[in-house]
Amino acid sequence: MHSSREAPHLHPMMDEARDIVLILSAGGQILDANRAAVRAYGYSRDELLSLNVETLRAAPTHPEFLSQFLAAHRSGLLFETTHVRKDGTVFEVEVSSRQSGIEGDQTLVSIIRDISERKKSEELLRLTQFSVEYASEAIFWVEESGLIAYANKKACDLLGYSREELMRLNILDIDSAFPGDAWKQHWQEVKQHGTMAFEAAHRACDGRVFPVEGTANHVEFNGRELHCTFFRSVESRKTLEAQLRQALKMEAIGRLAGGVAHDFNNILTVITSYAELLESEIASIPHAQAKIDAILAASTRGAALTGQLLAFSRKQVLQPAVLNLNRTVQQVADMVNRVVGEDIEVKVITHPRLGKARVDGGQIEQVILNLVVNARDAMPNGGKLTLETTNVELSDEYARLHLDVEPGPYVMLSVSDNGSGIPADITSHIFEPFFTTKPKDKGTGLGLSTVYGIVKQSGGHISVYSELGIGTTFKIYFPLVRSAGEAAPGPVGPALSELQGRGELVLLVEDDKSLRAVVAEYLSENGYRVLAAGNHDEAMLFAAQHCHDLALLLTDIVLFGKSGSAIAQAIHAQVAGAKIVFMSGYSLDAMRENGVVTDDEHFLQKPFTRTTLLQTIQKLLRPSATRSSSDSRA
Repeated sequence: MHSSREAPHLHPMMDEARDIVLILSAGGQILDANRAAVRAYGYSRDELLSLNVETLRAAPTHPEFLSQFLAAHRSGLLFETTHVRKDGTVFEVEVSSRQSGIEGDQTLVSIIRDISERKKSEELLRLTQFSVEYASEAIFWVEESGLIAYANKKACDLLGYSREELMRLNILDIDSAFPGDAWKQHWQEVKQHGTMAFEAAHRACDGRVFPVEGTANHVEFNGRELHCTFFRSVESRKTLEAQLRQALKMEAIGRLAGGVAHDFNNILTVITSYAELLESEIASIPHAQAKIDAILAASTRGAALTGQLLAFSRKQVLQPAVLNLNRTVQQVADMVNRVVGEDIEVKVITHPRLGKARVDGGQIEQVILNLVVNARDAMPNGGKLTLETTNVELSDEYARLHLDVEPGPYVMLSVSDNGSGIPADITSHIFEPFFTTKPKDKGTGLGLSTVYGIVKQSGGHISVYSELGIGTTFKIYFPLVRSAGEAAPGPVGPALSELQGRGELVLLVEDDKSLRAVVAEYLSENGYRVLAAGNHDEAMLFAAQHCHDLALLLTDIVLFGKSGSAIAQAIHAQVAGAKIVFMSGYSLDAMRENGVVTDDEHFLQKPFTRTTLLQTIQKLLRPSATRSSSDSRA
């Protein structure tokens, strides 16, 4: 308690101060308070003088509080805490104290500032910063010189740079097509209009160029002029738009081809009919029969061409039945050996529990033969040809990127070769009628268009994976057909709950950003830690940083720059005991035949499901658990 001597009083200037001023005894008793304190706490001055400063503190008290509190005051440090008003409302304060010996007593003068509004502003600022940093769109702040003043997390992820790396770059380093001499004009246009929408192509740190669209806004901040640019990748949308344009073009060509074939068939019928009539009338004229035979032979070839056009336009008559494609492949295998010749090795791999599809068996034989002929022509000096069947599950992600696909179970037929491959710039044209890269008189350009038409008319989907110098794989997917009460084909796998990881560290290497993101999500949501790299250099950096912790490498085989097999070799040398799983759109057998994958290494064929991914990884990391799961389901 304060002595009986008169309590110290505030100086009149302090009484008028805007901040709260309290005079405290050595024990924390309030000896005096200014008018701001009366307004802030809602007590009268007399009521305040009856209180200890501890009662103004909002947080629960504890025995050590007062000594710690007074020690903080005596130290002269600035600190923040929460105080409570008479009505129970709480507000945040900033406290600054100093000792003042008045009449021999060691009293404290505390200046207390209500910082509630400042805290709200700071919280709003933090929320704004968080919103910008973790926005779903990429954001740049760009200076007039073109230097990047700030980049949010999405921009860093999209381009593959760290924030520090991006802030050392000029926007012209990112925008691969923007002419440097046009930047000033662009800046002035945005400044004049205030905002501008744009489309551009951005270059990621791994060299990959992808399309973006966004909006640039001219702003002034603390005397600085900046462009705040919001942008997003439209790579997936552009891909779908290209697929839609291609589908519409193929549909238009199909209608044209069907109409031409229909009319031309009528003309051929007339030619053939009159040729047959002439045959009987001029049988006695020398050399006439040979000329008639030539006309009839040409008509027959013309009829075959119109049949292929009708197949492409999906107007031929199919006789679909529920079939096991293994039988169809086996039936055509002997014919395939005769078609390709002795210098090409043919391998047939059929799934022992293949599901059924509703198709025309005769037409599927034609599909296989056309693809086989195409493969043979890609291997003029011999090679290896693989026919394969299996059950697959096409995911929502795969369906999202392919307009003509519904997610679900399919029966797949693939034809793979290790020939010359197809250049990327012509892949989108290979199914068009009369399009061919073969020399003149070496092909009609109708083989693959016939395949396309039959697959589409059968309700299927066809895709092609090709790499120059490695080979080509055509994959055909037909919807799985189940009879009443029939279970899904293939072995029964473990439940998803049995495939959870235990925190093992997986290095994922995939140069397709969308696929990398979804695979990383699969793994992280199911108990694995993930390092996601887009190329060889990133993968090696991660491996060096985590060489003692890395459990498994999951890598695509065909990558921009160095291949997945090169990464695997480096990981083997750098990380002892790390397991390897390869991914590819090519079949396992094709990869083995090309020497990319050996029989000892595990392989995931794209597209794959989450369950297949997790099961493959678990087989490597915990083989005993996989066997136990299989035994329990036997």
